[in-house]
Amino acid sequence: KMIDNTKSMKGKYRPYILTMGLPTAVLGSLFLWMPYEHMSLFWKCAVVLGFNVAFQFFFSFFQDSYDSLINVLSPNSIERSDVLSIRYIVENLSPSIVGIIFPLLAKMITGEDTLYDIKIYRYLYPPMLFAGFLVSMIIYFNTTEKIVQPKSRNVQIKFTDAFRAVARNKYFWIISLAGWIGFLEVGFHKIMEWMY
Repeated sequence: KMIDNTKSMKGKYRPYILTMGLPTAVLGSLFLWMPYEHMSLFWKCAVVLGFNVAFQFFFSFFQDSYDSLINVLSPNSIERSDVLSIRYIVENLSPSIVGIIFPLLAKMITGEDTLYDIKIYRYLYPPMLFAGFLVSMIIYFNTTEKIVQPKSRNVQIKFTDAFRAVARNKYFWIISLAGWIGFLEVGFHKIMEWMY
């Protein structure tokens, strides 16, 4: 609903790539550098929950804007397909390259053959997060939303109405609950990996 109410010279989706991308990168870096080794289990869980809530807000807007931007770049489906092809190559090439060099860099950082030392992630992820943000700035500065709603179309949705609609949406709560359970399951799995 917030995106539908966006009235910006930069378009409907592009402003969120900038305003939500940077906080996501900062949150990711802060998340890694929290002094977990000095926290009780309660505070570790509270901090992780707090970060998760913040990520759900900032990263969700960023991801939605990034995914939806393709729909307003051109009315021509062939042009959109060409842009999507390039996007998917970049999206899939990056993890492949990181997957190759990550173990090598991890060994340089720790001197051991392990990927379970928090130092590895503290030193490698923040630069990757900010590099990803800079790549998204290429999209922000080099695209133009070509499908524009007429100025006469004025959809105003109150935040309280949107909040009420979400509160009544049982499918939203089912999907959210599944996501929360999945998050806890992955967190538990990672803790077990670190222990054993």
